[in-house]
Amino acid sequence: MATLNFGSTLRTTDGGATTTAIVTAANISSYSSSGSSGTSGSSGTSGSSGTSGGSGSSGTSGSSGTSGANGTSGSSGSSGTSGSGSASGTTNTIAKFTSSTALGNSNTSDVTHSLSINSVIVGTGLGNVITNTVVGNTALNSNTTGAYNSAFGYQSLQYNTTAKGNSAFGYKALKYTISGISNSAFGKGALLNNAGGGNNSAFGYESSTAINGSTGAGPMFAKLGFNNNSFGYRSLYSNNTGNNNCAFGHQALRNNKVSNQTAFGYSALSGCTTGNTFAIGGNTAVGSGTGQQITFGYYNTLIGLNAGSTGSTPLTTGKNNTCLGNGANTSSATVSNTITLGNSSITTLRCQVTTITALSDIRDKADIIPVDVGLNFIEKLRPVTFKWDKREWYTNGNRDGSKKEDTLRIGFIAQELKSLQESENVTYLNLVSEDNPDKLEATPGNLMVPLIKAVQELNQKVKILENKVSILENR
Repeated sequence: MATLNFGSTLRTTDGGATTTAIVTAANISSYSSSGSSGTSGSSGTSGSSGTSGGSGSSGTSGSSGTSGANGTSGSSGSSGTSGSGSASGTTNTIAKFTSSTALGNSNTSDVTHSLSINSVIVGTGLGNVITNTVVGNTALNSNTTGAYNSAFGYQSLQYNTTAKGNSAFGYKALKYTISGISNSAFGKGALLNNAGGGNNSAFGYESSTAINGSTGAGPMFAKLGFNNNSFGYRSLYSNNTGNNNCAFGHQALRNNKVSNQTAFGYSALSGCTTGNTFAIGGNTAVGSGTGQQITFGYYNTLIGLNAGSTGSTPLTTGKNNTCLGNGANTSSATVSNTITLGNSSITTLRCQVTTITALSDIRDKADIIPVDVGLNFIEKLRPVTFKWDKREWYTNGNRDGSKKEDTLRIGFIAQELKSLQESENVTYLNLVSEDNPDKLEATPGNLMVPLIKAVQELNQKVKILENKVSILENR
């Protein structure tokens, strides 16, 4: 069988006639009649498909062309720039070791067994007691065997040697403590001069510092106060040997040097010194400004805003006084053994009962003599009505009646009572209190006994008269 190729010449005979034609894709099928199958086409050229066979059985597909060669690999990317050799920052980088014991800038003037971080010492302090903790230059810098101490701040617990269980937080807190135990100091100079005192707690700037006893490199004398608690700026500031004191508030008990004092409030008992002459104490003050002027007074109880501190004569050296209420004050600066309820503005004293029970046991009395002050004395009293117009309500005490109250009251004139009891030689009635000569006070309750005596005398006269009437009626 002939091979048909595009573009070749094909001759055919039909009935003796010969026809010649060029083989094309358009006419090739017309020449592939039902004759025998054409021969398989030759393998196509690389890449192109082989030509189709005649309408007979399809020719075998041409073999696939060979794959093209791989392209060349792309060039490698350029390497990234290298990182800088060290992190930027200040020269005191935390990672900078300057010696085997120094991190950051070195500090070679402090104790061993510690680490210097940016010139701040951190460690266990001198003595290398493992239970001690130190943060701060020259803190716990004299320790030998003292244990369980914590010193945070420059020169805190600096001179401690054997003391145990102390906690110092702040610049020079507990600086001069040598052997005192179980102290807690929080704040600049708190418990600064405490040497051997124990169980003290001071919270606040120079709280319990006893600064007046310090000279040169150490305290003038050993401070041995025990069981004191101070909270607030310079509270218990000057205490050196006083025990069992509680001061809460700005400068509370600032000048105190004795024991058993309790002060709660701004400047409460701030002027109390007492111990300069004798060591008693025992004052209790609760409220801002209470007992501010007390110096040598003791056993006083003052409760309320400015109690014991108001007026022209605030309490200073008096003892065993009680002042209850806002501005409640004693009658004088030196008075003792008195009780004051409220200030001069109080108009009503309320209680379920109206009498005060007083000791009256005969076993506690001596030199008992019947009273002879009666009707004659009572007849000379002058009860009056009045309205208050107090000098203290005016500038410089110059009254002009503009502040006179409207309420009408009844009572006596203190000066008249004083004059009467003196003229009758019965000053023991104590009808007038002269603790403050500029403000006399009356005690009309002391008239009860003379009034009873007067009634008895009147009754005796009535009986005499009744007897005379009876005699006259029986005539």
